[in-house]
Amino acid sequence: MRISRRFGSTSRLMRVSVALAITSLLSGCISSAKPPVVEKVVLDWENGIFTLPLEKFAMSWQDQWTVFQANAVMIARCLADRGYPSPVAEVDWTLLPPDDTRTYGVWAPRVAENRGYDPPASFYGDVLAERRELLGPEWERASKRCSGETQGARLPTMGVYTQMEFSLVDRGMDESYQALLASGVYRDEWEKWAECITAEGLVPDPDRATLSPISDFEGDPEVLIRQAIIDTTCKQQLGTMQKIVDVEAEVQSRFIARNEGALLRHQAEAREIVEKARAIIAAGY
Repeated sequence: MRISRRFGSTSRLMRVSVALAITSLLSGCISSAKPPVVEKVVLDWENGIFTLPLEKFAMSWQDQWTVFQANAVMIARCLADRGYPSPVAEVDWTLLPPDDTRTYGVWAPRVAENRGYDPPASFYGDVLAERRELLGPEWERASKRCSGETQGARLPTMGVYTQMEFSLVDRGMDESYQALLASGVYRDEWEKWAECITAEGLVPDPDRATLSPISDFEGDPEVLIRQAIIDTTCKQQLGTMQKIVDVEAEVQSRFIARNEGALLRHQAEAREIVEKARAIIAAGY
């Protein structure tokens, strides 16, 4: 639109007024925008597990084993066509206890009392090894062939850090962990924890990316359990875990706010895969 010289001053004032109004509206929107909701992470002290905000967009532990079970069923169908059994598919993998391994180390005293620094025990490994040995080399060859033939049809696992390349969830998890390590909260909590276990005769691992004492993991299991109890009791008494997971939760909440649409699509894809897995399992072999 062409503005005449006669109304030039008025038009400039109008344009300035409009610009100020728009700026005011925008700044009002920005100032009134709600900060991301930070979820409180609930620590399960009995089982030594917790769920960070981003982990809810990936497959759960049970979901991952459901997919594994479905893929085992596909291989079992191939083996059945050749007249062979499939010991892997006969196992209900979804009953495995969740893996509570965290970069922070073991943190729940009840877990430390039960198994020290060892991961959750699985009786399946030994049983399957025995079965495979009994079935012999011919079955082993058939199993490898069926594994290759079904590779293209097998379902992907979309847990945290379970894919060859970083997913969006993985990137957010890594971002929050790096932010935690760089935070004053982590530094202070590490120092308090290190002082606590040192007073009890343990030596903290100088690698500050973890909260674990120096231990001989191949040594006496009873000694390791005693060390783990001291380690985790210090963490519990100091409130170490709640403070550091809250830092991660805050960083992850901002990441979720920035990437919510893509994360919801990732979550929907993961759920769709799990539903397919359940259908495969239900159909049997």
